[in-house]
Amino acid sequence: MTYLDIETKIKTINNWFNNLRENVINEEVLILCIKGRIDDRYKKKLEQNIKDILLKNEDKEYDFNIFSIQYWLKEKRNSLKNQNTILLANNHNVLLSQIRQIQSKTLLFSFPSEYYENIEMLLANTQNAKIDTSKEEFYSFYTEIKDPQEVINQSQSTLRQFLDNTICIKDASSVTNFLKNTNLLTYADDLIDATAKAYKKLSTNNSLQEEYIFRDIVILKEMNILTSRLSIAIYRKANLDTNISITEVGRYFSSKYNKSKVIDLKKISKNSSIDYDGLSKTKVKAYNLDIKAKSEKEFRKEIEIEIKEHIAKKLLYFTDIDIDTIQRIVELPKSTLKGYR
Repeated sequence: MTYLDIETKIKTINNWFNNLRENVINEEVLILCIKGRIDDRYKKKLEQNIKDILLKNEDKEYDFNIFSIQYWLKEKRNSLKNQNTILLANNHNVLLSQIRQIQSKTLLFSFPSEYYENIEMLLANTQNAKIDTSKEEFYSFYTEIKDPQEVINQSQSTLRQFLDNTICIKDASSVTNFLKNTNLLTYADDLIDATAKAYKKLSTNNSLQEEYIFRDIVILKEMNILTSRLSIAIYRKANLDTNISITEVGRYFSSKYNKSKVIDLKKISKNSSIDYDGLSKTKVKAYNLDIKAKSEKEFRKEIEIEIKEHIAKKLLYFTDIDIDTIQRIVELPKSTLKGYR
């Protein structure tokens, strides 16, 4: 995460704790990823620190609970309603399946050493007022199951942050984990040109797979072209499940934008602000978002014509029925039937 990303996430954490101060129930569950052992002694100490450092009001009862994420998933899964809940997890050890099981919006926070080494430092620096956060910032930093079609309509920066926002989630630590069964699965199959010019075009901060995906995001926003591999990453992240089949992903987007077709990104990108120089996986399937899927009526009509054409060919190839009779049976133009001979 960049400096700005951490600063933004601090704002969301501040607002969560500010709601706690005001005894307002947060709709999201706060997951704190910490270093060290999580036991009853630690939880009691944290609870007391929150009361001493953050709340500072002995005459007021505050409604919040603290559990380890493992304990809550096992024993307390129905106890997140009408209360502020903090779940504790060891750093970089939260599983995506655990986030799905929570079935609520979550806000994850890990402690970067350059900011706050422990929870006490974080609590001491929270402010006593709400800090404005934009819609895009909320969209980027809260983790929940989202509508994939809504996701692709977000801005370029928000979409990139959405795919890269997997801090402290063990089995989704980067966008590459959402790319199983795509042509970006391995580095070995995806070599860049061995020239200094080509290599300089790649960001040294990203994996090669991420470099493709982030360029595909630019193509999506500038050309309204959604590559199949980007659609897979978005769909799996939106559903918090890296194991969703590519068949399911294809079925979803085909129902929205018709079937994907093969395109050449090197040609497509000539009219965009980026290029794919030095990258080899550039002939890919993609959805043209300017072409909406056929209506159910249109789809049924198309299937009906395909069936009639199939019957007509069978009759022409395997029977002696004259073309005029076949034309009356299948109700297709005679010119079309003559073309099958």
